[in-house]
Amino acid sequence: MTRRPGVRLGAVIDRLWHIEDATPSAASICPDGRTEIVLHLGDPMQGQPRHLLVPQMDRPITIVPSGRVAMVGARFRPG
Repeated sequence: MTRRPGVRLGAVIDRLWHIEDATPSAASICPDGRTEIVLHLGDPMQGQPRHLLVPQMDRPITIVPSGRVAMVGARFRPG
């Protein structure tokens, strides 16, 4: 689920998002030119810390859940 932030955050944050999945599978994520903050509230992805700042990516990555997925994040605007 995604939503736009309020007026105060809208100048720097493009989207806020939330994902929950009790039976997740691996997923590929393609570069989109955005930086994000990601917080794992459930089990972390394999090889990732519980909380991270994701820089602009230059290639796709595959994330592999280690259990129940519950994540929130904020996608920043470019610049």
